[in-house]
Order: sequence, then structure tokens, then C-alpha cells
Amino acid sequence: MDNKSIFGNVFRAGRPVLYNHRAQLNYKLPFQYLPYLDFIDAEIGYGFTYNWAARSTSLLGFVDPQTNQQQSLGSVGQNTNVIQATASADLPKFFGQFNYFKNINAKLQKRRQEMDSLNNVYTKQWEKNRYRYKKYKFKNRLTPLQSAAFFLTSFKQLNVSYTENNGTVLPGLLSAPNWYGSGQTLGGPTIGFLFGSQADIRRTVMENGWVSGSNYMTDPYVRMSTKELRADLQVMPMNDLRIDLNVLHTFNSNFSHTGFNYTNNGVPDPDFTFASELTTYSNTTMLLSTSFKDGQAVYQAIRENARALSQQLGGTGALDNNGFAQHYSIGNAYVLIPAFRAAMEGKSVTPMGNPKKSGFPLPNWRITYSGLKNIPIISGQFTKFDILHGYTATYTATGIQSNVDYHGNPGGYYQTVDDAGNVIKNAGDKINPYTFAQVGYVESFSPLIGIDVTMRNNMQFGIQYNKTRMMVLGLVNQTLTEDANTEYVVRLGYIVRNFRLGTANIRGRGTRGKGSDLNIRGDISLRDSKTSIMNILLNDAQVTGGQRLMNIKLSADYNVSENLNLRVFYEQMTSKYKISTAFPLSTIRAGISATFTFGESGGGF
Repeated sequence: MDNKSIFGNVFRAGRPVLYNHRAQLNYKLPFQYLPYLDFIDAEIGYGFTYNWAARSTSLLGFVDPQTNQQQSLGSVGQNTNVIQATASADLPKFFGQFNYFKNINAKLQKRRQEMDSLNNVYTKQWEKNRYRYKKYKFKNRLTPLQSAAFFLTSFKQLNVSYTENNGTVLPGLLSAPNWYGSGQTLGGPTIGFLFGSQADIRRTVMENGWVSGSNYMTDPYVRMSTKELRADLQVMPMNDLRIDLNVLHTFNSNFSHTGFNYTNNGVPDPDFTFASELTTYSNTTMLLSTSFKDGQAVYQAIRENARALSQQLGGTGALDNNGFAQHYSIGNAYVLIPAFRAAMEGKSVTPMGNPKKSGFPLPNWRITYSGLKNIPIISGQFTKFDILHGYTATYTATGIQSNVDYHGNPGGYYQTVDDAGNVIKNAGDKINPYTFAQVGYVESFSPLIGIDVTMRNNMQFGIQYNKTRMMVLGLVNQTLTEDANTEYVVRLGYIVRNFRLGTANIRGRGTRGKGSDLNIRGDISLRDSKTSIMNILLNDAQVTGGQRLMNIKLSADYNVSENLNLRVFYEQMTSKYKISTAFPLSTIRAGISATFTFGESGGGF
């Protein structure tokens, strides 16, 4: 060991092995100071980091065995940035600045007071067991012009958020950083890179000699990106009718390039070596035109769309036995994916554009209507009467990756093998720029229709019909997987007020106490699911899974005291599978549970 180097490095503050810097900037837009725009609240933010890490000292004296000269493999630098933007708009606050809309709100407030007074009358009649229907005509009503203006105020709250996370890994940096991160001797990377820029600097760093040009520096140049856009809008077009609209878009990208430091006769040429980019994205969408079609009908539509698109791309001169043009068979992803999307969305098939562009998301929604309880004849029996509906649908594409075959032969065709085993060049499908893992849709009516009511005698009742389906197109083995579910759900509940268990309350000193509420609840659901796989190349379909499942859950909860809770329950699950390799199953679980909580009870025994 060289003792001089040890003491010398102490006085030179050592060898730099790690460097970091970061910053975060946030700015709130001054809408609150602008007239008529104070209903908007918006904020943007930008943050960045830069990190430099030295390699092991064992690599400092690396000798290239081909040239027998010492080379440096450099160190690793990486940056990240985060872009955030949020905005919310309180739309009633905007309309509240005008007198005309103030008068409409005042009249609606009086209407609500009438409804509340009527509900109070029915509540008192139920408490006295003297309920009698009373016809009532509301006094406060909107004129047709006021109703049209009120529609503008139906847009209540808008929330929008956008988040973007990016990062780049740059290996092979030759210079150690100075106090703000730039190279001390040779320089690099760029100032933008130090501040989180994601600009492509592969050629720049090579031309300036900032990174190692060694063939043994095999660390990849990596650029990652994650984006999310989310928006929610609350709409109330009429009293007690609430519609929640939402859109969601996510995008993930990972770009990797090994050999970015390649030089051709001393000239940097990063485009010579293959770079791979992997993309995944997801969008909310709408599939209402095919929501109630079975999987077999969708499958037939896919084949018809694929045949039409194949003939559109390859012409009708040379067709195979199934009607597909040469180089554009049904197994070609650029034929099959547009056919699948058109069949699911109920549209005409068109050629695929840029597969990495996800398009704009479409809204999903949830609807709740509780206005029926304001009808006098219904209000006399119910304190809550809600009608429910919800819809979500998502399109997801995964594993979109650069095709290495296309990099070596852009615009070419794959080879095939005939029945005699002879290889025929350029007779197969067209080589596409990108390959795909799978694309698919998930659609859910949760519920398609539902009712949730509470009666004045403390009886609760709810019923829902849910429908869900998932259609996934696998591009590795050309299969279509369908998972369809339907479910009926019935919920019952009853609260027995002031129910007394036993003869004494624990703090009642032997006298009969007030008692506690007995909560009785029942949930019954019947679910039917089926999983099918259709092999597109073989034109074959089979059921691979599914079951009919019935769940029954009954329970009663009672608080004996502030510390002791008793629960009686009964649960039964019965399932019958749709494949012969699985046998029917039924399980029953019942019993009594007691929960005692140790702690302050508010008094003594």
C-alpha cells in the first residue's frame, strides 16, 4: 500500500465518489387577485435532481486488450425531473357573483325548505303511528327561463391534475463534478441535463468527448418517463341528480440504448446500434355500442374487420383461402389490433397510426338520483330512495417495443417455410416497426342499475345488478381471452331501536336500562362468471374457467355495554364450476362472537 497516497489524499479532500443536488419550485397562479376568476385555484411545480456516482477504483487502470492501452470506463450520472400541475374550479362561486343566479339559488333554497318541512311532518306522524298521506303542491318553482339558466349552474366542481416523472441515466462520464455538477476537466454533461432536461444528448456528449468511447463501456443510456392525467367533473343538472364524470390517462415509457458511444472511424454514430423502447399506456374509454354483445359476436367482428383491413393494405390481387392479402395475414399485429379495437368500440376499421400515441381519454361516470324521496307519496314511506348507476371502461396497451428485425431490415418481409420445408424469403408478413405484448379492454357497470332505500321504520333495502367483462388480445400467441361476469346483489338491514338484552344494564344497578340498537343485516349475491380463450390462428374457442357462485351472509350485532359487543352470524358460499376438472363446493360458517374492549367505560361497577 502506498502510504504517501493515503496522506496526500487527506490534504486534497479525497477522491470524489458521490455528488447530488436537487431543487423544487412551486408557483400558485394569482387567479384570486383577478376579477371574476377567483373561483379558479391552480398551482404548478417543477423539481429536478442530479446524481453522479464514481466507479470502483479497480476499473481506473483498465487496459483494452485489443489496443493494449489504458482506457477509462467513466462514471455514471443521472437526472430526474417532476412536473406537476393541479387546478380546480368552483363553478357555483363564479355564477354566485351575478344577481340573476343569486335569485335562482334563493328560490331553490326555499324549495328545499318546503321539502324538509314535509319530511319532518311525515317523520312525526311515523313516530306517533298516525301516518296519513297528504297531498301537497310546492309553492316555489322555477320559470322556464330560470330553468335554462339553472342548467349552467349544474356544473359544480372541476378538478384537473397532471403529473410527469422523467429520468435519464448517462454512463461513461469521464470528469469528476465541480461544486455545481459540471465536469472539472473535460466538462459535461450539459447545463440542461444538470437542471433535469430530458433532451437527447447522446451525440452531444460523444462529440465533445465527455463520455468514454471504449467498446467495453456497455452500460446502457436509459431514459424513463411516466405521465398521468386525471380530471373529475361534478354535474347536478337538476335537484338530487348527481353525475360524476372522470377521465384518466397513464403513459409509461422506457428507452434503453446499449452502445450509444459507438464511433465509426472516429465519428460518433449512435444511430448505428439498436435502441429499444418499451411503452405501456392506458386510457378511459366508452364501449356502449358493444357492451351487451357476447364474446363470440365480438370475435367474428374481429375476423371480418381484419379481413377488410388486410385487403385494404395489401390489395385483392393475391388472397389466401381465408381472404387475407399477402404480407398482411390475420397474425400481423398491425392488422389484428385495429380490427380488435374497431370490433370492441363498434366503429369502422382503419389502419393503425403511431402505436405509441394513446389518444385522448373518454369520460366514465357515476350517477346518483335521490329525488324520488321528495315526492310526497314516497316521502311518507321512505327517508332515502336512491337510484344508482356507474360505468367504467379502460383500454390498455402493454409491451409496445421497438422491433429489432425492423432496425436491420426496414420495410422488409419475414421469410416462410413451405410444406416441403423450403425457406421462401420475403413471403411472410411485413416487418413492423413495433411489436406488442397484449392490448385489452376492461368494462364494468357497477352497477348497471341499483336501488338503495331506507324506510321510516328503520328498514334498509338495496338491490344491484353488476356486469363486468374483460377482453384481452394476446399478440404473442394470437389469442383472444374473454372474462365475463354478471352479479345480482340484494342487501337487507333492520335496526331495532333500544333493544334490551337481559334484565339489567351493567351500570343500571339492577334496574332496566334504556337498551341498545340491534343491527340486523343480510347480504345475498349470485355471481355468474365465464372465461373463454379463442385461438385466432386456429379459429377455435373453448371455455377454460368460470363458476356460478352464491354468497349468503346474515348477521346481528348488539352492544351489551360500552365494552362488550355480541355478534351472531351465518355465512354460506356455494359454487358450481363450468369446467369438468373442478367439482362443486359448498362451505358454511356460523357462530357467535364476543368482543370485549378494555379501556375507560365512563364509570364504575
